Amino acid sequence: MGLSVYAENTADTVVEITQNTAGPQEVTALPSYRIIAGQHLVDTVNLPAPVFQKRDILLIPLRKVAEQLGYAITWDSGDGYVRMETTVAYMLFKPGEDWYERIGTLKTINLNHIYQYGTAPVNIDGTMYVPAQVFREFFNTVTIDNDQITISPQNFYLTGGQMKM
Repeated sequence: MGLSVYAENTADTVVEITQNTAGPQEVTALPSYRIIAGQHLVDTVNLPAPVFQKRDILLIPLRKVAEQLGYAITWDSGDGYVRMETTVAYMLFKPGEDWYERIGTLKTINLNHIYQYGTAPVNIDGTMYVPAQVFREFFNTVTIDNDQITISPQNFYLTGGQMKM
């Protein structure tokens, strides 16, 4: 897996990446975007860009957003994937694989499901970017409005499963 960058990441700059795929892919840096996760602005200052776009899919930095939401992130260098884990489920992310499997249970409810979003995760300068919609599968609300992506845990999740009236 390699990364080839053919331009600086400035406003709407196209970056060409090469991974374990049939050929190079183009992503566009969107530096004007902000990401709000769990009511807090995600710090993206030291990243290549806060958001990239590949075709019509917005890609956001997995670790920064997941940790802001309280999820655990681990990297398996042997297999080349990242694992995001919550208390009830986990998902593996591997560059070049355009499918995402959530694995888990909630008491007796099987949460296993495979998702496709039209693009695989991409690793840009050591940061794994994934489709923003991935976070819906972990019981969050994902809202994209103008140049802001907001990821909000559902109220039921925030109250520890206690219904509030």
